[in-house]
Amino acid sequence: MLALVHLALGGLGRRVLLYGAVVLTGLSAVALVWRSGRNAGEAALITKANEARIRTLQTSLEVRSHVSQTSPADLRRRLGRWMRD
Repeated sequence: MLALVHLALGGLGRRVLLYGAVVLTGLSAVALVWRSGRNAGEAALITKANEARIRTLQTSLEVRSHVSQTSPADLRRRLGRWMRD
């Protein structure tokens, strides 16, 4: 296989082959950096969504515990005030 490639590209010259190899290496490096950046971005987005979900659950838990500890009369009064506003 390598002999076929050598025969096919042998007439181009060493300088052209060198430049082709450099360009191919550069494109490979750019593709790898892009891929790793994309993976890091997806991981950061997942982490951010999980943190927001945790904050929402904590807030919900705090509100539920506050409501369960409040007297029914106070809850009716606060609900009435909230509905008027």
